[in-house]
Amino acid sequence: MLKLILFVFMEYGISSLRAIEKLCRYDIRDMHLLNDMKAPSFSTFSNIIRNELTKSIEQIFNNIKNIYLKRDM
Repeated sequence: MLKLILFVFMEYGISSLRAIEKLCRYDIRDMHLLNDMKAPSFSTFSNIIRNELTKSIEQIFNNIKNIYLKRDM
């Protein structure tokens, strides 16, 4: 689910959760990232962002930074 959220934010610049829900229903790239799961509702995205991502955003950022730094070496 994180891949999908990041993809939509980066690809479309969309932060509207209702727009993300709509993309999951009609955009083939988003459907692929869902791995044949039913498109989540906007409230599901809201819960994931609020409950999961905000708790671990610093750790995610540090992991991405470390991967990037290792590639540059």
